[in-house]
Amino acid sequence: MAKKAAMASQESDEEYLDDPIQLIDLKQKRTMATGQKHDAGDTTYPIFELIDSDEDLYIEKTDNFSKKSLPRPKEVPITLPEQNDVVQFDIAHSTICAKFVVLYLQKKRIRVLLESFIEEDREYASLELERVAVKRAFRYCSAMQGTLYTTLFFYLVDGIRMHFKEGIPVRAEVVYYPSPEHHGVFVNILRVFVELHWWYIVSMMTCIDCLSVCSMVYLAYKYRCLGVYFAGLRQKLNENFGKMSVEAALKKYRDDFVVGIKLHEHALSYAKQIQHALGNLYSIQVIETMFLLVLALFKLVVNERSLTFLISSATYMTCIVVLLGGYMLAGGDITHEASLLPNAIYNSGWELTRGDKELRTLTVVALIRSQRPVIMTAFGVLNLSYSNFILVLRHSYSFFAVMY
Repeated sequence: MAKKAAMASQESDEEYLDDPIQLIDLKQKRTMATGQKHDAGDTTYPIFELIDSDEDLYIEKTDNFSKKSLPRPKEVPITLPEQNDVVQFDIAHSTICAKFVVLYLQKKRIRVLLESFIEEDREYASLELERVAVKRAFRYCSAMQGTLYTTLFFYLVDGIRMHFKEGIPVRAEVVYYPSPEHHGVFVNILRVFVELHWWYIVSMMTCIDCLSVCSMVYLAYKYRCLGVYFAGLRQKLNENFGKMSVEAALKKYRDDFVVGIKLHEHALSYAKQIQHALGNLYSIQVIETMFLLVLALFKLVVNERSLTFLISSATYMTCIVVLLGGYMLAGGDITHEASLLPNAIYNSGWELTRGDKELRTLTVVALIRSQRPVIMTAFGVLNLSYSNFILVLRHSYSFFAVMY
């Protein structure tokens, strides 16, 4: 009879293998029906093997085990939104560190570039254009830093909300130590320093971005000055015809034209130096924007939505877009200003030189050199331009739509 009951019990167990929860309930009812004591030291219990990632679902594994050896589910030290933040911070930290490495490896080239910007090409300068360039660089840097610090602030506010809702410590950055189960005065002070450190490294990253953007803005100013310089040669030549002899006016024009050619060659050299010294930063920024924007969209549709979370997510995505826009728009300004230079050279008044073959040869060479596009590139293939700025954003959203 006992053997038949055991076989019947085994057959009934097999019916519930597809539903582990009913199997557990069946075992509990069977134990209560046999009158076993749960508090006895020698009582045997069925072992349940973990089969669910949330650590709350078990199935029977062996026959007997000691009550003291029952494994307790391991508590997860971070919440689900923080687990999503870990993936996001992994990419963000990697790109930030990559920017630091590039800046350190290219520090000599960057120093030479900045020195040449300041010390050379003082033959012609326009204070009005310099003010315009400074205002443009200020707008770009203000937009990047403003959106960045606004994002950090709202992430801090969302962390405070999670503290009152989930009971976890306030932290905008997810770290291994201190974890939520650590408490004490020293631990709280350490958490404050962790947050300050996060703000510090993000501020350093923004300084690197501002350095790159300002370099491109100043290069665009160089090309704009060149266009104004060549456009003013015709008017200057006509004025000299009334003040001095024709030969002296033509000689003065030739000297000024040669100075313009030298300034153009310097501008081309600056473009190559900026590309070699800072080109890797462009590539890093494109990668950072695409991956972080996709992850931010995933978080927006997966996580629980609240007012502070929506605001922090919106400011975060705005910050990413503004950082990419600073690079793309500044690079597009260079290409645009350089494209206007051939017309300025052609209309500089060279036809008034009355058959000066040497000067006309210089004009042809200058026109050929100026017609070559000046383009800043990421990965050596992606042009920094206005159209590619929209293209990167569209591809990021398309990748998110396909994966989701």
